[in-house]
Amino acid sequence: MLARKFISNPLFAVFIAALALISWFTYYIYENNQKALAAGNDVSIHGTTINHLETLYATMLEIESGSRGFLITGDSSFIPSEEYVHENIDERVQHLQLLLAKYPEDLIALDKLYTGITKKLVYMNFLIKERQVNNRFPTRFLHQRYGVGLMKDIKTLSLQLLAKAQERLLIGVRTDKYFTQQTYRFSIIASSATLILFLAAIVQLFRYILKNVRKEEALVRSEEKYRKLIDDAAVTMFTANRGGYFTYVSKQATEVTGYDTDELEGQHYSMFLNEEQFSKLRSFYLKQAEKDIPQTKREFQIKCKNGELKWVEQIVKLVWIDGEFRGFQCIVTDIDEQKKAQLSLKAAEEEMIIIQHRFQAILDNTTSLIYVKDVEGRYLMVNKQFEKVFQLDKTEICGKKDNELPAVFKSQRYAETDTFVINREMPAEVEDVVEFQSQKAYYLINKFPLHNQQNELFGICGIATDITDRITYEHEVMEARTKAESAMRTQEIFMANMSHEIRTPMHGIIMNGNLLLHETLTPLQQEYLGAIRESANNLMTIINDLLDFEKIRSGTLALTPKNIDICFLTAKLLIQYQEKAAAKGLSLKYFFDEKIPHHLLADPLRTKQILQILLNNAVKFTNEGHIILLIRVVEEVGTQVKLSFEISDTGIGIPDEKQSDIFNSFTQTNSSNSRSYGGAGLGLAICKHLVGLLKGDISVQSTLGKGSTFKIILPFEKPLLQEPAQQVQLPINEVSLKGKRILVAEDNLINQKAMLHLLKRAEVEVLMANNGLEAIALVQQHHVDCILMDIQMPTLDGYAAAEQIRQLGYKLPIIAVTASAIRGERERCIQAGMNDYLSKPFSESQLFSIIQHYLPPPSEPIIEAGKLKEFTKADKHYMDDIVQIFIAESHDMLYQLKSAADEQNWSEVRFIAHKLKSSLTVVRIPALMELILQLELRATDNPNEHSIQADIAQLQSTFEEVKNMLLRDAQQN
Repeated sequence: MLARKFISNPLFAVFIAALALISWFTYYIYENNQKALAAGNDVSIHGTTINHLETLYATMLEIESGSRGFLITGDSSFIPSEEYVHENIDERVQHLQLLLAKYPEDLIALDKLYTGITKKLVYMNFLIKERQVNNRFPTRFLHQRYGVGLMKDIKTLSLQLLAKAQERLLIGVRTDKYFTQQTYRFSIIASSATLILFLAAIVQLFRYILKNVRKEEALVRSEEKYRKLIDDAAVTMFTANRGGYFTYVSKQATEVTGYDTDELEGQHYSMFLNEEQFSKLRSFYLKQAEKDIPQTKREFQIKCKNGELKWVEQIVKLVWIDGEFRGFQCIVTDIDEQKKAQLSLKAAEEEMIIIQHRFQAILDNTTSLIYVKDVEGRYLMVNKQFEKVFQLDKTEICGKKDNELPAVFKSQRYAETDTFVINREMPAEVEDVVEFQSQKAYYLINKFPLHNQQNELFGICGIATDITDRITYEHEVMEARTKAESAMRTQEIFMANMSHEIRTPMHGIIMNGNLLLHETLTPLQQEYLGAIRESANNLMTIINDLLDFEKIRSGTLALTPKNIDICFLTAKLLIQYQEKAAAKGLSLKYFFDEKIPHHLLADPLRTKQILQILLNNAVKFTNEGHIILLIRVVEEVGTQVKLSFEISDTGIGIPDEKQSDIFNSFTQTNSSNSRSYGGAGLGLAICKHLVGLLKGDISVQSTLGKGSTFKIILPFEKPLLQEPAQQVQLPINEVSLKGKRILVAEDNLINQKAMLHLLKRAEVEVLMANNGLEAIALVQQHHVDCILMDIQMPTLDGYAAAEQIRQLGYKLPIIAVTASAIRGERERCIQAGMNDYLSKPFSESQLFSIIQHYLPPPSEPIIEAGKLKEFTKADKHYMDDIVQIFIAESHDMLYQLKSAADEQNWSEVRFIAHKLKSSLTVVRIPALMELILQLELRATDNPNEHSIQADIAQLQSTFEEVKNMLLRDAQQN
């Protein structure tokens, strides 16, 4: 009957029609979606094919570049490994054969390409073997075009295959787009049709409900009359069924509970109760129903809508209909105010009794002296401790004033503070010394006014706490602090003096050793000189570590945040370590996360120092294998960036039991390490302190005999203004100082001679002064471009000399040159009128760099010929061959670099820049190296075309100047 009624309902027909329509649309959309998925799969295959072809061609270019690097330098690290060739060529060709299985013509072209690649590899292996056998660059094969022709064929075939793959990719994208659009259109049509059917169903449903509503209206009218009578009676009433669910709630319930009647009807009465109350009331009312108790009254707390607890009184009557128990009828009265008043009064009475007992116990057992005086100064009450200290009974004290008691009661002093408290009705605090029977005790006395219930002042209370131990301890601490500060100052002065006494002769040794590098020496003399310089540098490292450790320990090491490019800073630092690693036959690689911001606030000196310590250790303790530096972003929130620096090596490793000790001062993992590798064991201790100073964290993982990985997490801040990041300065050309007149104020004869020879070699006119007075006289007698001023000199020191020169009105640059390491030395020099500060010992580049900062050199490209001479053993013909090859290849690569940038092919830009950087390892041109390094970094993450094009233009201009200088030098020689 019910089923037949439902089927005859118009809603049933609407439901069947909607179901059929939705099923048809679903099927049609599914078919289109399958076709779109098939087209998307084709797009993925063609995209993978393009990626393999591009990687294959790029690998050939990298292999060719590496082989050329080996042919030029003889460095076997440029030769790619067989595993690398197999992974990037053979395996990718196999993948391409699978991907192009449906295209026979492309398979034929792929076979030709693979044949050309094989021939090219055989040809490069032939050249490499020729270079290895003769240990010379195979110049007789330089002008043969066989290898160039093979590379052109490889490029042509690669481009043909790429063009076909790209064409298929475009067709697949269009097909996928068509079916996706079809799916979208039919989804819109299906949604519209479903919406129309849904609206039709709602109309039918509304008509059906309207009929039932009219039937129920008559019942509601009669019920409303009854409820109106109750609401008008201003009584909070509700009824509930046997299960405790509200069936009716009067309007007055809102005033008591905060809930509207609509929110309460149909809810269970437990909503107002906690579990304990609900359990008690449930038992109580079940018992009333079981025993048929007509009416009960009970007081309890309910939880209102706003969370407030409220006391109510509830009268409950049982509801019986036709002899059957049907529920409860309840009347509720709000008794919250009177109930809380009763409870509060009771609690106050109980609390008063407890407080009295506690107060008495406190007075009798406290170690403080407590007393109460009236406004006249008479004692009203004292506690037992008061009696014990003054050895008087309270009967001898109470009722008397201080002047009526023994002299230990300092009446005049006590009266002053008592008067202050009484007159101002404010508390007061005073320290006092009580001397009684040859004993001295210190007390801190707190006095405060006392008021009665009418807020009238009736006396004061005093609480005296024994602070003798604290005062004694403070005196001891002050004395110990004075001794410690004196000892620290003595130690600091000792360290500074010792540093000065060691640095001064070390400066002479290092500078004279550097000067000897420019002389013609026998191999044995070069070996001796190398040992001297290495020993001196090792000793300076230990001295600097000790000074840094002392600054860290004393808390005087300060940070100077600057806006820097952390990737550029690190890459620049790695250049010197790549040479050190290569000298030991190690591979040094680095990887930078592309998400690292170009602008970060950091202390470049301390960040660089941390990396130097870890890289020094990695090179020092690794005899074979590789070293890897990885920098990545681990967290970026707003302007906060956390970077992870991981330095891994394949060195000697650290035993498990020593890993927790390596960051301690003067610690080596093994006593033999100190003899084998040197060092004071301070590097990692300094590193850990610096990381902590930068609010970072450092950890280590190591396996003995397999290597170590040091991981540092450092927080950085993004600058609010994206100002240009500070870059490392380019090397200085000492020839640009030609004709300058520099005054050297130095009292040490060895250092005088070293400075004289060093500056003379730069064609500088040198004036020498033995003390500050001579320096002032020479400044007045001659035109001087710059002064190198020693600090500690006899007769007149550098500070006073600088101040007098400034007072005479001379504005020339004065650079402090000192071996002092005392704290605040730089600030003192600047305050004395000097422009800058150079700490002994220093390198030639540091000296010329700071001089030319104040005496700017002309903008001329700089060529470092020393590396080339060392590489070619000063063989002129060999050098000419290398230079000619460098000019030819660099010219071609710069043209390719410009073309790749015009096409916005940033991966090609990075690749060509990397090749150029490899060429500069032999023909050392720092200006070009800086530009190429900057270009390679800029083409890595979010490339800016305008900045890259500007770098390339500057690179081309600098290369033309360098080329002209190289050609001019070749003609002169």
